[in-house]
Amino acid sequence: MIESVSRRAFGGSSGTYNVRATELARDRRLKTLSVTVVFLDDTKQLFQLEKRAKGQALLELVFTHLELVEKHYFGLQFSDNGSPPTLSNTDLMRWLDPSKPIKKQMRGPGYFYLRVKFYVSDPSKLQEEYTRYHFYLQIRKDILSGKLLVPPSTACLLASYTVQSELGDYHPDEHGPKYLTGMALMPNQTEEMEKKIIELHKLHKGQTPADAEFNFLDHAKRLDMYGVDLHRAKDSSGKDLQLGVTSNGLVIFQNGIKINSFSWGKIVKISFKRKQFFIQLKREQTDDSLVRIRMTPDEEGRFGFNVKGGSDLAMPILVSRVAPNTPADRCYPKLNEGDQVLFINGIDISGMSHEQVVNLIRASRDTRVGELQLAVRPSSVYEPIETAEEEPVYQYVTDTTAIRETLEQSMAALNDGLVTGSLIVQFDHLFRKKLGLSTSHASLPQNTNANRYTDILPYDLTRVILEGGANGDYINANYVNMEIPGSGIINRYIATQGPLANTVGGFWQMVWETGSSLIVMVTGLVERGRIKCHKYWPNIGESVETSGLKIKSTRCHYNNPAGYICNTLTLHHIQSGIEREVTQLQYIGWPDHGVPDNAAVFLQFINEVRRCRMNMLEPTVVHCSAGIGRTGVLILMETALCLIEANQPVYPIEIVTHMRDQRAMMVQTSSQFRFVCTCILHAYNEGLCKPLAEYIYC
Repeated sequence: MIESVSRRAFGGSSGTYNVRATELARDRRLKTLSVTVVFLDDTKQLFQLEKRAKGQALLELVFTHLELVEKHYFGLQFSDNGSPPTLSNTDLMRWLDPSKPIKKQMRGPGYFYLRVKFYVSDPSKLQEEYTRYHFYLQIRKDILSGKLLVPPSTACLLASYTVQSELGDYHPDEHGPKYLTGMALMPNQTEEMEKKIIELHKLHKGQTPADAEFNFLDHAKRLDMYGVDLHRAKDSSGKDLQLGVTSNGLVIFQNGIKINSFSWGKIVKISFKRKQFFIQLKREQTDDSLVRIRMTPDEEGRFGFNVKGGSDLAMPILVSRVAPNTPADRCYPKLNEGDQVLFINGIDISGMSHEQVVNLIRASRDTRVGELQLAVRPSSVYEPIETAEEEPVYQYVTDTTAIRETLEQSMAALNDGLVTGSLIVQFDHLFRKKLGLSTSHASLPQNTNANRYTDILPYDLTRVILEGGANGDYINANYVNMEIPGSGIINRYIATQGPLANTVGGFWQMVWETGSSLIVMVTGLVERGRIKCHKYWPNIGESVETSGLKIKSTRCHYNNPAGYICNTLTLHHIQSGIEREVTQLQYIGWPDHGVPDNAAVFLQFINEVRRCRMNMLEPTVVHCSAGIGRTGVLILMETALCLIEANQPVYPIEIVTHMRDQRAMMVQTSSQFRFVCTCILHAYNEGLCKPLAEYIYC
């Protein structure tokens, strides 16, 4: 019977072939490694690697699979038992070492979890939208797990951006009162919280998922525990602490509240010995050790002292010689050899070269007062860092002598400065232009007719550059960025002159190219019979074409109580067909070089500007006639209100200095400065602007 079976029946399945195939399959299984990677959106992917493959090989497979470009921010975590990262097992989680074999690192099941390993201080600086999306997913996970603690008000705001990203614009016919039920948005989510999230969601109309995620990250980065890698510790008295590592330095938490921080720039040495953690800091002298010296030059314009050092020499600025019978020798307190100079006329010189310091001293002779003001650390006080003592054991001590004042203290100082007039004197002594910044581009022959005033020119460093306009790349405008410390907010402006008839095209080109959707105009077209600004927008219902754009005025509204006109304009890019809506707010009744008649009305206008700027990432265009006086007052006022909301001290002199570092002569007159300082005090004292809840404990 067996002999009668055709050989063809066995032809395709010879005994030798089956045995060999089985051996090869078994060898392949023995030589390969199967691992599962769980991504941030909770999807999974199985990867096959060579048995001796190192961690880098798996990372490259993951990054290629996801098409991640900015891959250096990410890593893979795993645990011995294969459990996912949670708040309770953070001590069990390990990062995959790219340089070591995978097999030698993992002991349990082959499960890895993609996570953000290195956080950026400002996610807006990430170049890829897809990278920001993964940061967004990571922070959402951290919030839902309880790892990232968020105040309720901020949690609702972040949740509203998540809803906008996932569901799009709010539509009453689509989104009923319970449309958030079932969405995990925040820990301990309640019906009351969902109502607040719904109200916030309504405000995000028009935001794409990418926009909403960008705004989510912009608010999340301000949280105390954003990007903090926490480690359990105890202080010298045995109290539980958490030591956090961030991109900015080390932070200490107790019961979830940040109680101290140490920036990397202030840390000299870190060490860990016998379960004790050491942090050695640079010695810092308080302001109590500083001596303030004033002097005026002699008949020949000399102060009578020399200095040595500078950032270019990696040395502090020290007084090297004081000539006898000179202003430096006769002043009181007296200037001595060896004194370290820290401030000149209120300007921090720590980052200046020797030449810059000398020029700054000499420039004091050309000011209206002609006085030189120095803040020095006497030679008997100054101690180099090299004399640091033996490293001390770290012990947290409550900081009772903060370097900067609180918001309340700064408001008291502001009031005193106005009452005594000392604040106005300081303002009058400020430099109107930043030394060393050129305006050469504005002075080119082809650009001079684009300047309304010959002495008000934009710095080359911060000027707005047009992309190949009909009249070149020049416009009399500067970027002015105002950072709000402690909040992560940067208010972006373009300060510019009122357009001339021949610069209207460049003005609208600038608005289009910078993506701006808000123009704030704080001048009239004609004041006291003089033209202050060319009418650069069409009448209601009409349109004009310039620089490849069609500008149409669609709505106009006059707000009598707040004293402003609101124009709604549509910008149509003729070549691409893209349209964008732009709002123009025109404040009327503000005289050139003068101040508004009514502070309350002015504050109403500022609040309207802030309302229009809400959730805006692009710069706001602000102009008066010259683009420095009234423009500077508006930016100073809004910056001060943002500082108050962030529970930060307000120093108007510092704000003006920072503005003038970006555009010359911002806030033109002492009467303008006095007015805006009075408005700041009024807003604070009357409770018109208060610290937001999320910043009260910062």
